[in-house]
Amino acid sequence: MSKPDHQLSFSTYWNRVNEALRTAGEPIAGREEAEMLYETSQPVEDVASVIIDQRRHNAAEEDRADRVYWERN
Repeated sequence: MSKPDHQLSFSTYWNRVNEALRTAGEPIAGREEAEMLYETSQPVEDVASVIIDQRRHNAAEEDRADRVYWERN
């Protein structure tokens, strides 16, 4: 029986998050991305989904900001 995710060492947790991200075809997580979510004790699969959602949200915000800039200039 494996340990619940919140009892894993950060290194093991980070490796599992990165494995889940690679499986989803996403780039691996930076230490800061994983560390912040490790502290919440969320399961690895949930953390991978949160990271993917955050990345997509940030990319969409950047796209909107670019469009607004180019429309005004």
